Amino acid sequence: NVLRGKLGGALLLHELTLDRDLAMFVVFSSVAGVLGNAGQANYAAANAGLDGLALLRAGMGLAVTSIAWGLWEAETGMTRVMQDRDRGRLRRTAVDAMPTGEALALFDAAITGTEPVVVAATLDLSRVADPVPPLLRRLIRRVPAPRRVIAAADGDAAAELTTLSPAQRRRH
Repeated sequence: NVLRGKLGGALLLHELTLDRDLAMFVVFSSVAGVLGNAGQANYAAANAGLDGLALLRAGMGLAVTSIAWGLWEAETGMTRVMQDRDRGRLRRTAVDAMPTGEALALFDAAITGTEPVVVAATLDLSRVADPVPPLLRRLIRRVPAPRRVIAAADGDAAAELTTLSPAQRRRH
């Protein structure tokens, strides 16, 4: 059970170190806990739980960083056994693979920063379908399609067209 292993282990470490003055307490969660992960609710919940633990520790004034990782380009561990459908699902949620150098730079930024929970992922927001998921709405601004400009030699004809509904314009 991923919840017991991932979150249970972190909770145990949290409890065992409460009386210690730690310089760092770093947990690796997943962007799945932030964005969700179709077909893997238990995995998303375990990762969201790690992020919640980080917020709890931060509220207690304890050292903590939870890094919600996106996909890395290097195939290791879990990514080595991912199937094409899994990678396709991630692409549809805007998650792209990060080059290792970029991921390591994000790690450095996360552990030297002050936020208890950070997302370290490469997102291609142009691939997010409508409606935009609530968690991404502040990151994405959809621009309405530009209206067509009707140019005509006769200015009166163009003016007349602009007063018609789209269906009436097509018929006209």
